[in-house]
Parts: sequence; C-alpha cells; structure tokens
Amino acid sequence: MKKILTLLCTSLIVLLMFVGPGNSVKAANPILVPDLFSCGCEDHGIYPITGSEKNKIVAELLSSDAFKSQKSLLNKDYTFKGVNEVQVAKVEGEKIVIIAVPFFKKSGTLEFAMFTDGEFRGMAPPPTEEDHNH
Repeated sequence: MKKILTLLCTSLIVLLMFVGPGNSVKAANPILVPDLFSCGCEDHGIYPITGSEKNKIVAELLSSDAFKSQKSLLNKDYTFKGVNEVQVAKVEGEKIVIIAVPFFKKSGTLEFAMFTDGEFRGMAPPPTEEDHNH
C-alpha cells in the first residue's frame, strides 16, 4: 500500500510539473534596430553582408583605432547598442564597405555611427519609410 501511495504522489507531482502553469518572465520590450540595408537597395548596388564575412568585417572595425577613438568620444552622449546589431553592406562593383553601428543618445533615440572602409563618416538617424521608397 505504501508503494502504491508513493507511486501515485510521484505521478501527481510529475503531472503537475508538465501541466501546471509556468512562471513567465516579464522582460522589458526591446527597442528594435531597423535593418538599414534590406530595403530593396540591391537595385542601387548595395548588398547586405551576413554570416562569417560580416563577423570578420565587424571584428576588424571594433579593433581599429578609428572605432576606438570614436567610441570614446561618443560615450559622452551615446551608449553603444552592442555588436549584435551592427549592420554591414557592400557596394556592387566597388570595394566599398559600409558599416552602421547603432548607438543610443542620452534622450533614448537611436542613431547610427556610419563607417565607410573603416573611416568614421558621421552620425545618422534611422531611415524613415520615405527613405525606403526609391
């Protein structure tokens, strides 16, 4: 009898573990970074780079003196969004590489530090719908 009672209680616990409600995590809503180079820009010769080629380009940029000096200047008014959100594109027929690094301003708005061939070109706001209508 004692074995049957133990078996029933154990079965009930296992059943409740799988059927019972779980504890959902209440995470903050992330601010989405728009994809700059997937707007049909291929018609204009700009192609997004992904995968290992993108990772190599981003690693080179992050270790460059141009990025390090800009990041130290930007840290006064901006916060680095992170390496996962960096976007890379190439211009067809030329050896130009465009890199957009997202930063948040202290006010909470998003801006991109634009680099072309490893050189800082300035800060740019995210594109609007009108920018995507070529």
